Amino acid sequence: MQADTISKLLEKLDKQQYSNVIRNFTQHNKRMKIPGFSHMEKAPVKLVVNSARTNKAFCKALLESVSKVILSGTEINLERDISDIKKDIPNTAWLGLAAFLLLLENDAYTVEAESIIDEYDDDQKQESPVQESAILPKPDKKEEKFREKYLNARIDISELTTELEKQTLLLQKANAEIDQLREEKKDLEQRCISYLAQLDALIKDNRKLLEEQKAVQAKLAAAQSAPQPKLDVLVLAPNCTDILSKYTDTIPIAFDDTTKLSMTEAIEKYDEIWVFPDVISFGAYRALRRWKQFADEKVIIFQTATDVVAYAEKLIQNR
Repeated sequence: MQADTISKLLEKLDKQQYSNVIRNFTQHNKRMKIPGFSHMEKAPVKLVVNSARTNKAFCKALLESVSKVILSGTEINLERDISDIKKDIPNTAWLGLAAFLLLLENDAYTVEAESIIDEYDDDQKQESPVQESAILPKPDKKEEKFREKYLNARIDISELTTELEKQTLLLQKANAEIDQLREEKKDLEQRCISYLAQLDALIKDNRKLLEEQKAVQAKLAAAQSAPQPKLDVLVLAPNCTDILSKYTDTIPIAFDDTTKLSMTEAIEKYDEIWVFPDVISFGAYRALRRWKQFADEKVIIFQTATDVVAYAEKLIQNR
């Protein structure tokens, strides 16, 4: 509720109404006082308004006093329109109706109350508007000086309180940010430790792999530089020089013409005899076919050059 609304309400009360309201307030709210003033009647309207602004219980009690005194026990039926209610009560009781509506703390009723206060005609008052000089008895000099100091102190306290609230919020925000940064720092430190451990493990793995690579390369180099041992199989492949010459480093192969050897001599000397008909004469081929009848496991006849090469490759792989 805005302070200026309460201020307008009190200022539009006449002298007698204001006195009655304050007496009613004092009688029913003995614990609520304004520091620095022995009697509520001596407090200026602005100070009363300020107390209502800062103290919700004080504000509610003040409005209840205005409503009770001005309406004088008149029952208000809120099921009716406010305009109809105003017609049924004296004009001088409208400010009491406004206080009653403000007590409801309803936005719509608050608007109605503010409208009643703004439109209240000074001519409807029984006496002149309440003024501090008309209401207040003339204070003595000591009380006046004390009141001035009190009012200045209240202003300073209000300003300091506002600034303190502002700085407190800033401090709370800063503390929250510091806590968040601490958590982030802690998380980053944990991540850093984890990453360093992973890096150390990777360095060790890398060193191990480099050592294994060097060992494999050394073995490979030694294997490549070492002469390939020949197979323990002596082969006769008549006239197959062009086809099998690249395998002579691994397979001991003779390419002699069979016409220079007898069947007995050839079968005893060689472990296998490879025959490819396309590179020998028909007569030699017929002779070798006779050899196969006597040593079938040693004499191997191939149909194509590809078959000859494939057999040689297989022999090397299976050694």
